[in-house]
Amino acid sequence: MASSVLLIFQFLSLCIWVGSSFAIFVIVAPPIFRNTSSERLAGELMSPILQRFAAIFIPNAFLLLVSFYLQLIALDSSVGLKLRVVMALVSVGLVVAAYEKIRLGNRINVLRRRLAALTSEGLENHDDRREFSSLHRQSMALFAINFFVGVAIVFILIIPL
Repeated sequence: MASSVLLIFQFLSLCIWVGSSFAIFVIVAPPIFRNTSSERLAGELMSPILQRFAAIFIPNAFLLLVSFYLQLIALDSSVGLKLRVVMALVSVGLVVAAYEKIRLGNRINVLRRRLAALTSEGLENHDDRREFSSLHRQSMALFAINFFVGVAIVFILIIPL
């Protein structure tokens, strides 16, 4: 019974991870970047979406990690290697998401406020603008990495050993 509850929870958690990442990465982001007048505006529209996603993703990944740990305790050692690999990947996803939210997200918000106070003259060559663009690219790359880590976890769990 407890094992079934863990499996259902893990399935739902992975659906949230991979499904919402896919929705943002493939469905939401491309039209925003394609239909806005500037990359800056597109970044400003995507930033709150990614921040809300991280607020859901981090607790979800943590609870998923706990559920795999509980499953590892309950099952025999023959399943242990597969679960350890999955737990390592979930840990990577959790660390990447926490870094993205805490370090990059906070720095992007500070730069956004600073850039809003500047006039549009010389904004393209401003150091804060370049740093903002760099941090935004890093954030999107980390988001993509997290998506592919989630897909890898799903494939590892599907493929029998």
